[in-house]
Formats: sequence, C-alpha cells, structure tokens
Amino acid sequence: MDKEISGILAKKDQSLIEHTDRLLSVFNELDERRSGLFSEYDRGILKSAIILHDAGKVVESFQNLIRSGKFPENDFYFRHELMSGALFFYLFHHPAAALSIFTHHLPLTFELFRDQKEIKSFNFSKEVLYSFLAYYDIEVQKEKFELFLQKGYPKNFYYIYNTVRKEEIVRDDFIFYKGILQSCDWIASSGKKLKPLIYDKNTVIKGLESRLGKNIALSDFQKECAESNSDVIVIAPTGSGKTEAALLWSSGIRKGRFYLLPTRVTANAIWGRIKAYFDSDSVALVHSGAYNLRQKDNPGKYDYSDYLLAKTFHIAFTVATVDQILTPGFNYNYWEMKTYNLMGADIILDEIHAYDFYTLGLITATIRYLKKWKSRFFILSATLPEFLLNHFARELSDIKIIKNYSLLNESRNRYYIHLAKVEDAISTIIEKVKEGKKVLIVINSVKKAVQMFKQLQNCDRCYPICYHSGFIKKDRAHKEEELDNIEKEKSIYNIAVTTQVVEVSLDIDYDILFTENAPIDALVQRSGRVNRCRKKPDSAVHIYAHYDISEKIYSRELLEKTMTEMDKHNGSRMTENELLMLTEIIYKDIDLERDPLFLEGLHKYEEIQKNKKLDSLTSDDDVKAITRKIEYFKVAVIPLIFESEVMALSNLRDIEEYTVDIPLWLAKKTRVQEYKGFLISSIDYNSEVGYFSDDKSFEMW
Repeated sequence: MDKEISGILAKKDQSLIEHTDRLLSVFNELDERRSGLFSEYDRGILKSAIILHDAGKVVESFQNLIRSGKFPENDFYFRHELMSGALFFYLFHHPAAALSIFTHHLPLTFELFRDQKEIKSFNFSKEVLYSFLAYYDIEVQKEKFELFLQKGYPKNFYYIYNTVRKEEIVRDDFIFYKGILQSCDWIASSGKKLKPLIYDKNTVIKGLESRLGKNIALSDFQKECAESNSDVIVIAPTGSGKTEAALLWSSGIRKGRFYLLPTRVTANAIWGRIKAYFDSDSVALVHSGAYNLRQKDNPGKYDYSDYLLAKTFHIAFTVATVDQILTPGFNYNYWEMKTYNLMGADIILDEIHAYDFYTLGLITATIRYLKKWKSRFFILSATLPEFLLNHFARELSDIKIIKNYSLLNESRNRYYIHLAKVEDAISTIIEKVKEGKKVLIVINSVKKAVQMFKQLQNCDRCYPICYHSGFIKKDRAHKEEELDNIEKEKSIYNIAVTTQVVEVSLDIDYDILFTENAPIDALVQRSGRVNRCRKKPDSAVHIYAHYDISEKIYSRELLEKTMTEMDKHNGSRMTENELLMLTEIIYKDIDLERDPLFLEGLHKYEEIQKNKKLDSLTSDDDVKAITRKIEYFKVAVIPLIFESEVMALSNLRDIEEYTVDIPLWLAKKTRVQEYKGFLISSIDYNSEVGYFSDDKSFEMW
C-alpha cells in the first residue's frame, strides 16, 4: 500500500483505508442476510459508493481537523460528504447512490451548501486520491478527471446538486443504497458486531420447557405452524402458546425477525418472554420508552449507540410496537435503514384485531410494499372477525389459516349481563373481595374509572389501584408491576380499576371481571385477563350497560348489538368458539375495504411511496407520520407537581420518565414553561389517579 495513502485518516485513530475496509466487511455481513434480493449490478454500484463515501476526507483541511481537532486559522470547513458524493457522481453518474453519499450524515438540502459558497478549490494531492482509487481497483481517465477537479467548488457541486434534485429518484433504489451505506458506516464506526440468530425448533421447545418447568409436547396447531413456509394467520385463544407458534414458524433461517404489538406494555411483556429463548443481545426492544427500560435492565452496559442499532432494526430479532414499521412509510426517522432491514424479513403481527381502521389501512399498505421484497407475515389473534380474516387472506395470497380448535371448544368463564351501570356493582365487588377474589374492573373512560376508584377507596377491605393512559411513564411502569403482583399475591392491592388499556397490555390473571359494555372483540380481550390458565371453576365476567361517553369511543350500533347478543347467553359458560361466532354475527355487515378511515390510511401511505421528488426522500416530518387515528393530537408534558424533581435532572431520558401524553388543546391551555425541550403543564396530577379533569369538555379513554 502507498505510504501516503496509509497516512490519510478517516477518524483520529483510524486510517481511511481501515475505515473503508471495515465498511466493506459489514456490507458482506448485511448482504448475506438479504441474499438474492438485489442484482449484481446494484451490489457493484453500492460497493463503489461505500468505497467513495469518505473519499472527500483526503482534503488537507479535513486532515488538519482530524489531527488537531480544529481548523488552522487560514483553513476552511467543508462537508466531506459533498466532495465524496461529487467524486462518485462524476465517476458513475448514478443519482440514487450519489444521493446516499450526500445524505449519509445529513438530509440533502441547499443548507448543506449555504456556508460553503465562497470555497473556490480544495488543497489535496491528486496522486494520493489516485492511489486510493487504485487500491480499490477503481479506474479513472486522468485527463478528464483532472478537468473536473480543476473546475473546483462551487461550480461542480452546485451542478451535481441540481442534477440530482431534478432526477426522479426511485424510492426503492434510494432505500437500498442509503440504507446499506448508512448501516455500514454506523456499525463500522461503532466497532460493534452484529450477532446473527439462527435457531431450530428444539431451541423453542427447550426454552418453553424451562419456562414452564416441565417437559412439553407441541400442540397440533403449533406443529402446523412450525411446518409452514408460507404466510400464516393463526386464530387461537389467549394462553394457547401463540407466541411459541410464531417462533417455531420462523425457525431455521438466517434473516431479520420482527414481533409487533399494539402497545408498549405488550411489547415489553413479549420482549421479556422471547429473550429468555435466545441470547439477550440478539433480541431488541423498540418503542418510545424502550431505551430507559433497557438501561434499567442492563445498568451501565446498554448505551444510546446500542439503542440506535436497535431502533434502526439491525438486531437479529426486534420486538416493537407496530408503529415502528409504519413510520418508515412516511419517510420518517431513519426510514431508509429500517425499510432495508424489513426487506425479506419474517414479520409477526400480534393482536391484529386491536387496531383502528386507519391503522389497518397503513398496515395493509406496508404489507403490500414488503411482500414485493419477499417478507413473510404471521398474523395472530384470539378474536379475528370474518371481515378481517378475509381481508388479510386476500392481501397474502399464499396464505395458510390455522385455528386452534382444541381450546376453541373449551370455556373459560361464566358470563352475566346486567342492565344497570357498573357503579351499581359496588356491593357485589366488596362481597367478592371479602371472599378472597382478585377483582378486575374495566371502564371505558378515565373520568368514570377514577370515580369508581375513589368510591372503592372508602370501602371496607378494598385496596384498589387505578390504571389508565393518563400516568407519567415512571408511575405507569410501577402500576404495571403492581397489577402483575396482584395476580401473584405479592401486592397489598386486591382490585384493579382500569380502562381498556388493559385489553392488549398485560399478561395478568384475575378471578372475576366487572366491565362496562364494549364491542364484542374488546370484551373477549378483557375476559382473557380472567382465568387465563383455565383452572378456576368459579371465574366470572359481569358485563354492565355502558355510559353515554362510550359512544364517543365506539359505534353505538356495535355496543347495542354486543349487549343484545351477549344477553342471549346470560349466565352461561361460553366457549371460545361461541364467542367467535358472536363476533361474526355482530361484525357481519362491516365492509373494511370501503371504510373511509381504512382508505385514508391506505392511500396516505401509498401516495408517499409513489412520490419520487427529492424533497420527499429527505423529509423527516413527525407531524405527518401519524400511525393511529385519534380524535385529538396529543403531546407529552411534565405535570407541574414534578417541576423541582425534573429541574434537578440533566439527562433527557431521565426527564422523559416524568412525561404524560395529553391533548394538544389542553397542553396549550395549561402551559407553564419549557425545560430542555419539554413542556411543563399545570394539569392536576397525582400518582394515585394520574391526571384527569372534572371539566365537562374533557374526556379521555
């Protein structure tokens, strides 16, 4: 190797050649995960882009910066990726790959050039550059190339910038080049190695036996899942081993894996469960609160660079909220790397029934896009109405539908229907508590749940805990732990008063449920938190008439149909299959694919996919990246009561633990001040009931 080349630095402790070689090594690892997805031509262009991505660092001013930590007085600052991209574009004239070099640190906007318009030329040895190119077997016609270099900056770079801007960049091409280039750069610079995850069916079986403390035999439906190579839809009751069925389905292949859930709490629970089967470094947790949780799980051993690799889907197995795979469709938040890592992956969608129609539209569009790249899907639900089953069966043409008939014919609870409101059940609840029962209460709005909680606080031998979406992250995590402890009889509490957040958030098992009426699929989920293991002969679900506010949350027609159909089974022990049949009756007239909310989500995503303008490929707009349809936009605030505690903190992730999401209109009305980018709000808050308001204009669920 030329001595001069070996002395050119990419980083303070790493030569340009060493850094480039590391990137090429990482590229080979990533390419192995996606074998067969891309052409040899694309791979060749990408390899050249990787080689040239930091070639601009040969400039003396950059070398001076690397060696001294600052520019000498007469030197100038410039973005090395601009020169690197210009060199690549001149040699290969490939807009998408050039764009990936220009943007591998910052989005490509005219702002990148604004502070550099006075630069006329660069001071560097052409021979050093030629030696670098020759080292990687990149041929150049020196006479033409020197004319290009002599034109200098800004003429060449403005020309290239404007040329690339005018090109219609194919989104898939940009994802391929930018996603892999940036991934290689991040991983090579971090010094971390990606761990592959290859496991067989025995790994899952042994892990399950260890978890249950006994030898087990796979159920028929688990065996069927394990043997399937196609997309799969599974309908099986809670507690039937669906998670393990999904792991069995995805065994034996080196690829990325994703397990996606509706809420952070369900994601936390599944992450804890899955990492017990594998090396914990091979299983990532990704959502807005995951970094703090991982830090607590591995004190001093998990830093933000680890989380960046996790949130960009570089870890072998990712457990996340579904939003994490939807935001890339909006070109948001490292979307190129995320999308690339989703290509050809196994994607497990649990609790698919739990999403609103708008989110189902986004999920459908994402499935359509990723099916082009040979991704496989495994869809799970305890209650899947026929209209949803048929919809996904059409979207996934090579589909296998698997039902766990053995447990579908078993009953879990006895159901009682009451025309009164749930607040009229106070005396019955007290009676059950005195019998030693662990009681779960589910109410559709925060205001009504808090009112019920306060009533029970004053009752003899009642020790209630309140749980809903209006708690700061720190308190919510504590309450989730306590709810789990009630089941295990490790808590002073014997009653949990919750909202519907409990439906898809906690793996708990109570003795008796008192619930406000809700659509049938929601009731099935709530009742799944009672007698989860089917060992309690006297477990019961009491369903009470809904409050009027529920009709702002759910369709009045669905609520009335549910109550009417459930009343026909008053006092009976209903099997899982009977509950599914009721679901079909109640939802039989639903036409998802003509629903305005579904179409809004579907078309919003697809419009972005078709947009080939440069500005759309480099945007990062969190306002547009809405993945759930809500009545009002929410923002995170810190209740004023925690002001002094928060002011003593400097770490942003510690401060975030004191935030709660509230409606934007309420945040504006109660704004006090900002601290480190967080809004402090004068909302009423305490750790027992969270935040709520007696204002008639305020409702929350």
